[in-house]
Amino acid sequence: MPSRYRRPVVISSMYRKRDFMILLHIFDVKDMMEQLLLRESFDFFLTEEVWVTTFAKLHIAGRRNIAWYDTDEKNGQMPELLYWKEIKKYIYAYIKGKKTPASFGISLKLPADAARRVSGDPALQALVQQKQLALLLHFRFDGKNLSVVTGCSYLAFTLDKSGELLWDAAAKEYLKGLRITYEEQ
Repeated sequence: MPSRYRRPVVISSMYRKRDFMILLHIFDVKDMMEQLLLRESFDFFLTEEVWVTTFAKLHIAGRRNIAWYDTDEKNGQMPELLYWKEIKKYIYAYIKGKKTPASFGISLKLPADAARRVSGDPALQALVQQKQLALLLHFRFDGKNLSVVTGCSYLAFTLDKSGELLWDAAAKEYLKGLRITYEEQ
């Protein structure tokens, strides 16, 4: 049969596309930024990456430089990634002023020991505690609009997407608990 008569094969997922990695458009940017930079709402999250563009671009990789710490400081348990509370004051200092940043991105990861603070769902907590699933929040600002995108990272391949669904629901509930208004897109 000549190729012009062949029909393309379409493979569809058993899940709808909008069920994963949801995008939440934040209505009140000021309230969200207050929660992010001035309150302790996200302090227990680990920082994967931050970039801010104002007059110049600032980029912070969230990896901790262990060599920088004294021996006494190293003896304590320090995660590989920096906590958001360790970085946010520098980001706030860089952003504050009369002009709004041109753009920024903040990628946060929920540590295993903090899963219960965000979600009361024992199934999601178990996945995180067993280190099978990493839960992520990505904040993106384009100069006018602020959005939050949920994300999951599995350590092993799985067809079970229940962790993603649980995290999407937990992230929305967490933002509602902070009185952050949003629209899911």
